[in-house]
Amino acid sequence: MQLVYLVQFCSLNPLNLFSLTNTFQFWVNIAGGLFLIYLYLNIFKAVILSLLSLHKTRNFLRSLPIISTNSQYSLFKSPFPQALTLGFFQPRIYLSTSLKKICTPPEIQTILIHEREHLSNHDPFKNFLINFLRSSLPFFPGKNFIFNHYFTLIEISCDHSVFCSLSNQLPLFTALQKIIKNQFQPTLINTLSFAGHASQRISILTGQKSLSFKKYFSLHLSALITFSFIALFVSRTDLLLDCPHLARCLRSLFQNSTSLHQITPEIRYIPNIIKTCH
Repeated sequence: MQLVYLVQFCSLNPLNLFSLTNTFQFWVNIAGGLFLIYLYLNIFKAVILSLLSLHKTRNFLRSLPIISTNSQYSLFKSPFPQALTLGFFQPRIYLSTSLKKICTPPEIQTILIHEREHLSNHDPFKNFLINFLRSSLPFFPGKNFIFNHYFTLIEISCDHSVFCSLSNQLPLFTALQKIIKNQFQPTLINTLSFAGHASQRISILTGQKSLSFKKYFSLHLSALITFSFIALFVSRTDLLLDCPHLARCLRSLFQNSTSLHQITPEIRYIPNIIKTCH
């Protein structure tokens, strides 16, 4: 609405454009409008990326050379050792023939427990939503750090389910090390690979590293307070308008465009014009 009035004002008052752009209110509205456009573009981009990822996942599943299927998993032919959890509404575990060759039965059991935990937690669907949120949010300090930590925590929680189910924890580490040597990670949004974040997981599970958010807590708290004040300030401006009959106001605006020459500087903003046509 503000842009509609700006175009109309420029066409009727080209010489007074500087007086309009010289006001603080004008730049607040323009900055807020550009930020909203940026958010909408991010959401649009996230929708496109999500649809493309779903399409790639579907094609990837169709292209898998399935050899056999049982109640626990599907076996497919691949030169890479892979353990994947694929699917959106009905996810399933997929193991490659190379994985069966290089891993021992205890290691295969460990991998299946880990992947079944993904299934029971509906992690493919959660990851799809989190990736959509990640793509739609604007940049802020520590954004990638937070989301990467989330995905690592998902894998760590599944690793802990292995610890709770088995007394011997060694097969988990040996299976991870074997897969890391020939790691293959398909770039699909709703795909979970046993090798995901493998190096970080080994460091955390062995106590060499810990997950901590303290590094970015003060920074994010300051940013949150700043954005809150900005949102409060913008909410008191004329950026966001609530007009129950916008079409009538626009028609009145253009029909009475000749009278805009007599508008005083105090009522040059569109909310005031809307009040006159109400």
